[in-house]
Amino acid sequence: MISERVLTVPEVRSVFVIGGDGDVNESRLMVNYGPKVERERSSFVIEDQLKRDLSDIPDMRINFQNEQGQNDFNISVLGDTQEGAAEAAEMLVNAMRTLPQLEGVTSSASMLRPELQIRPKPELAAELGVSAAALATTLRIATLGDTESNLAKFNAADKQIPIVVRLDRHAREDLAEIANLRIKGAAGPVPLMAVAEIDYAAGASQIGRYDRQFNTTVSANLVDGALLGPVNAEVLALQQTLTLPEGTEIRPAGDAEIMAEVFTAFSVAMASGALLVYVVLVLLFHNFITPISIVLSLPLAIGGAILALFVTGNSMSMSVVIGFLMLMGIVTKNAIMLVEFALTAMDEGVPKREAILDAVHKRARPIVMTTIAMTAGMVPSAIATGEGAEFSSPMAIAVIGGCCCPRSCRCCSCPRFSR
Repeated sequence: MISERVLTVPEVRSVFVIGGDGDVNESRLMVNYGPKVERERSSFVIEDQLKRDLSDIPDMRINFQNEQGQNDFNISVLGDTQEGAAEAAEMLVNAMRTLPQLEGVTSSASMLRPELQIRPKPELAAELGVSAAALATTLRIATLGDTESNLAKFNAADKQIPIVVRLDRHAREDLAEIANLRIKGAAGPVPLMAVAEIDYAAGASQIGRYDRQFNTTVSANLVDGALLGPVNAEVLALQQTLTLPEGTEIRPAGDAEIMAEVFTAFSVAMASGALLVYVVLVLLFHNFITPISIVLSLPLAIGGAILALFVTGNSMSMSVVIGFLMLMGIVTKNAIMLVEFALTAMDEGVPKREAILDAVHKRARPIVMTTIAMTAGMVPSAIATGEGAEFSSPMAIAVIGGCCCPRSCRCCSCPRFSR
């Protein structure tokens, strides 16, 4: 049904269904929109139409995932107990659904499945000499079969076929049969019902852990125009307004966690780069004051890059961070050209002001040529006409804005710098 509806969209060329090899209640569809140069609508507009077309299908929860097969926004709810993490996740889901920047908010705790729960009685099991390992091994062999390395093999010509021995389906579904299984004890076999409580219940399809705590994942998609950084900060602030169960906390996950790691590493890289540039310039000019005028040009270039991103409506991303690191080398090179030329003239007896003005006049041409060459080389990436160009486009725009910032080239010629 879903595939048929998706195929009615004019831009859709094919639909590939992935399902049947895992959770029977979950399936994925890979939809091919075709090259963007051959269609008039963007993928975001097409997805909005698909959301409307598929919204009336009953008993279905549909969301669009990114290139990594995940939702746009993920956050982890950690707790000392599984029940506490699930309760905190449910509270967070209700609060996140009030945010207009998010849609399709779901929690992994809500995906409960019927299961047979067996809870050992530790004191009685210890008295009868029944270990937890013996209990788990007996249940595994009875329901799933032994591990492949322990299975007997049937020799069939050029291959060996493992022989799996376990209870038949009717016995596995009979609670009385399971309860009468014999577990190896110190004084002989012991019925399972004597050392454990057995009952049907609903439980999570899988149990996740993070930092030795129970982990429940809350995920959602961003609406068109919403940014991951501000949304992540707003969701983390909800932790202060919610009365979460004791022993639970909220931590970023997925792209939000990666974003925090990237910007932390970027800050360290920028600080280390600026420090190393200063050290090299001190060795080059044999002076501790002059390199300061060169290092001060770096923030001005970044200011021009941020202004270009603001004008074009782009946000900070990993590619922009890479562009900032590129700007450090470009701006430092321009500043060194001016300062070194002026200092050489001053060594020959030219007054400081005249040496600075002459350096600006004579070094303007190579600096402008370098800026034009860099800007022209970045224009194709900034236009973002090719497939996947959306990633490199913000980087190109940031580099163009930083290179074209006039103050980043002129600040190093300030008359205040001295030997």
